[in-house]
Amino acid sequence: MRKTNRFTPAREQRGFTLIEVLVAALVLSVGLLGLAGLQAVGQKLSHSAYQRSQAASLAYEMADAIRANAANAGDYTGTHGPGECNAALSWADTGSVAGDDLAEWANRIACLLPGGQGSITRSDDEMAIAITWSEERARGTDAAPATDSGEDLRDQFSVDIEL
Repeated sequence: MRKTNRFTPAREQRGFTLIEVLVAALVLSVGLLGLAGLQAVGQKLSHSAYQRSQAASLAYEMADAIRANAANAGDYTGTHGPGECNAALSWADTGSVAGDDLAEWANRIACLLPGGQGSITRSDDEMAIAITWSEERARGTDAAPATDSGEDLRDQFSVDIEL
């Protein structure tokens, strides 16, 4: 008589267990959340770079206008903005070339940069052109802080020219 074994021999494991699948799903979800966070930061920084390039373009545009009207360079000094964007403004007629240039420049700053403001100062034969704008979006806030944290939520681009 032959003796039979009541226990069946162990089989090789095939496939994945439920725990392995859950761990893989967890690792994948953490990776995807990290990727989404990187995408959001990239969007903010990209917009900040766009605004800085717009400010640089506007500052150099005004520098060229001042050089073209160097005889009346003193008429360009002052603070311009913040103002309201007038998208219909294509040509300002204030009676002077400097006034026209400044009106169009201030309007473009208002249209392209949130809370934008331009200032032009003169010291002998040097002119300083500065443009400031709100960087709240890039800094991750929607409004000014409720308490004065000392953090500057404005960015600035400036250029100095010699007449």
